[in-house]
Amino acid sequence: NAEYMGVALYSLFHSSPSFFANPFMFAQGGRMAAATRARAFSTNNGDRLRLLLISNSHNSMSQRAALELQKDGHEVAVELAINEASFIQSKAQFKPHLIFAPFLTKRVPDVIWRDNNVPCLIVHPGIKGDRGASSIDWALSEKSSEWGVTVLQAAEEMDAGDIWSSKNFSLQREHAETLTKSSVYKNEAVSTAMSAIREAIHKFQNKIPAEPLDYSKPDVKGTLRANMKQADRKVNWSATADEVAATIRFSDGSPGVLDSIQGEEYYMFGAHAENLQQFNETIPVKTILGYRHGAILLKTGKGAVWISHLKKKSGPVTYKVPATLAIPQPLLRTLNRLPEPSLVVPYGTRPRTFQEIWVTERKGVCYLHFEFYNGAMSTSQCRRLEAVVKEVGQNPRYKAIALMGGYDYFSNGIHINQVVRSGYGIESESWANINAINDVVKATFSIHDKYVVSAFQGNAGAGGVMAALAADDVVAHSDVVLNPHYKSMGLYGSEYWTYFLPRRVGKETARNLTERLQPLLATSAESIGLVDRVLGQGQRGFQDRLHSFIESTLSDKERLNTLLKRKSEERLSGQWLANVERHRGAELSIMRDNFRDQAYQVAVQRFVNKSAALCTPQHLKHSDMTATVLDGNDVSKRVKVQLKSKIDSLVNRAGRKPKLVVMLVGNHEPSKLFTRRKQTAGAEIGIDVEVLTIDESTPALEQHILNQIARLNADENVDGLMVQLPLPASVNSSTVLETISLAKDVDGLHPVSLFSMLHNKPESNGFVPTVARGVVELLMAYDIKVPGKRAVVVGSSPYVGLPISLSLSQMGATVVVCQNQSVTLEEEVRRADILVSSVGIPHLIKGEWIKKGSVVIDVGVSMVMQDNGKFKVTGDVEYDVAMNRASFITPVPGGTGPMTVAMLLRNTTENFERRVLTKEKESSLTSDLNSELESSASAV
Repeated sequence: NAEYMGVALYSLFHSSPSFFANPFMFAQGGRMAAATRARAFSTNNGDRLRLLLISNSHNSMSQRAALELQKDGHEVAVELAINEASFIQSKAQFKPHLIFAPFLTKRVPDVIWRDNNVPCLIVHPGIKGDRGASSIDWALSEKSSEWGVTVLQAAEEMDAGDIWSSKNFSLQREHAETLTKSSVYKNEAVSTAMSAIREAIHKFQNKIPAEPLDYSKPDVKGTLRANMKQADRKVNWSATADEVAATIRFSDGSPGVLDSIQGEEYYMFGAHAENLQQFNETIPVKTILGYRHGAILLKTGKGAVWISHLKKKSGPVTYKVPATLAIPQPLLRTLNRLPEPSLVVPYGTRPRTFQEIWVTERKGVCYLHFEFYNGAMSTSQCRRLEAVVKEVGQNPRYKAIALMGGYDYFSNGIHINQVVRSGYGIESESWANINAINDVVKATFSIHDKYVVSAFQGNAGAGGVMAALAADDVVAHSDVVLNPHYKSMGLYGSEYWTYFLPRRVGKETARNLTERLQPLLATSAESIGLVDRVLGQGQRGFQDRLHSFIESTLSDKERLNTLLKRKSEERLSGQWLANVERHRGAELSIMRDNFRDQAYQVAVQRFVNKSAALCTPQHLKHSDMTATVLDGNDVSKRVKVQLKSKIDSLVNRAGRKPKLVVMLVGNHEPSKLFTRRKQTAGAEIGIDVEVLTIDESTPALEQHILNQIARLNADENVDGLMVQLPLPASVNSSTVLETISLAKDVDGLHPVSLFSMLHNKPESNGFVPTVARGVVELLMAYDIKVPGKRAVVVGSSPYVGLPISLSLSQMGATVVVCQNQSVTLEEEVRRADILVSSVGIPHLIKGEWIKKGSVVIDVGVSMVMQDNGKFKVTGDVEYDVAMNRASFITPVPGGTGPMTVAMLLRNTTENFERRVLTKEKESSLTSDLNSELESSASAV
């Protein structure tokens, strides 16, 4: 066996700590009869229930629900609402007592809610009787003083099922500018939902029937409301700045408020009233008065309002970015940069303008707030924050410094949207961004003569969690959820975590926190030492509880002096600093490779485009669930949709379709079948696939093939050329493949292509072999984590097994290559986290060999005659048995086959695009040269 050691980290984003947009349940179900309503349910299992959570994504609501219900002693499974089949399968396999659909936006299948033995309870963000998809939107728009969350049974009429629980919450906040739609969901709605869910569980366990929805009851104050449209969200620009800002805030998160700015339509987010400056009332409304730190200032009837983020209604960039990146850059260059407001804001208040960083002071304690939109910290934001941390750290007036983060998020780390939109390239901007965050952390731990505390007001992603650890103490309130892992974005992470995290929780716990992709309650974080103290429950009153905690710490002079003395001796030591910087250097060395890796590039694009998941991620799957089928047909369809869009735009510029020639030699039936599939797939997306058939009896067959290849190599209208294997025994396959022009070898089988893969630079010369690229695409599509895994590849052909081995190694796996005759084959398969078999021997790999929870990729294809005399396509792996042991598995057919074809079309499309761009560039240079010659001639 040959082992290949991979170093690149690979992973994909899906489970984001950020809350999803417009969380609301559209459930359909059958109204239950009175006798059914009073039915008593029995668990036969004491107080412990099996609870299935169906969620749009593993977001703030589902994360907190799963964690708290597990802490209550229940067994909880989370299933993403991918499609009806996944709903039904998860219920059948997990066998829950209760199903909860918290703030779900998709229809619950009839077969699920009609099963009265397993109630399906909808967690709806509305008061009793409220029905409709825009519940919170209407409540905020109409300035309701309180709202609620209702747990109700799925019913035929939307939100009209029996009520298991209903809890109300106040919509009055101390600072009205924090009251956004997304903030209400993250805070009041989620906390109230947990209380309502627990009451519903209590009723279920104690056989207390749910109550029918009855609008005649005085406590049923809600009603059926229509979906809120953009016309209902329309801004009255003649109103005051506070009124305009409130209108926009009430749709913040999703969908935003649609309006036109300088003739372009945008969705607006992040509104802040400007209450420090006065403006000439004769200036027309919506005039852009200037900009500051990514936000633009628009004139209103009375005053002006800041808009921090915009999303174009249509165009190539349809995700949120800072407003100054969204508007045309020529327009931006005509605007004035407005002056900075004062850094210091009176204690107990908030800025009266758009201000991301500010400080307040109380009794010698400095509270440093950095409220960046959705917790994302861009390079420039980090540089400004670093400067303020240094400034307050050197201010002798402060005895203590509290790092407060923002109201909804402490920090989520790198600003992914801005990384994509910056114009500097994903790799370069990511590198700049992580170094800027690291410098904020360094500025924090360099404060050696003051007590420093990190205070989680809101949730935090890995970047925020790790950055907070540089403080002396870390505190939070009990509603906070932390996600201390980077791997969902394919990153190793930095922020000095390899130094500060193990020092707090130990090496083994640090490894588990960063590897397992699991969220953590603040109370659980306290129990392992990640958080030092949980200060009560909820956001309300947290600032006062924090101040009391800091005053108590400062009053303990002995402890404080010991802490500051030890810290000063440590931080002023050159040896200590050198050690800490070595950790940073090691982290960044890996991060540099991460940023270059294809997995990260793909994850970033999926993040900004909010691409839907194909299945529930592996780290969320319950052990009772059978394998998820890696559906190559489905993924290939998605790939072809993207390719068709690109081809349509390129054809208009090139004046022709891309062309792929497939050379078919002989009368091999499977080869003819595969060739027809390529033709059909190409026609679907606009690629002209020509099949050049060569009779096996052609005289001097090999030379004839080589002559044809030479002709096609020279044909400017041919963008891709491949030879369908296998070739007749009389033909030397290696000679034929080497003759194909490297620039047209879209199948990726030229020796130079393989050589380039060995150096991890397949794009520099040739193409990635289509089978290997298809396997990688399938793994990434299903968010399967590869780094650190043991991958066993059975089969080492230079066209299939070897390229797959190299790809997995480059993705961070340790790869073992076996042959079908290997005496240790069974032993190696049993140890494999990822198994790829490409031998072509039916059921070579026994299902019982498959490691529990492993990933099985079956590339082998064989035709097996059945008892009825018909042939059946079969793979190398004993599928039915392996299905009950693996976590993911490819079917045969329908797994890697469609992906191979899709990658052939992708390579052809990418080559077509390169050739079009090259021709345009050459044409432009020729035109410029002719213009210069004409000018010179005129001058003469």
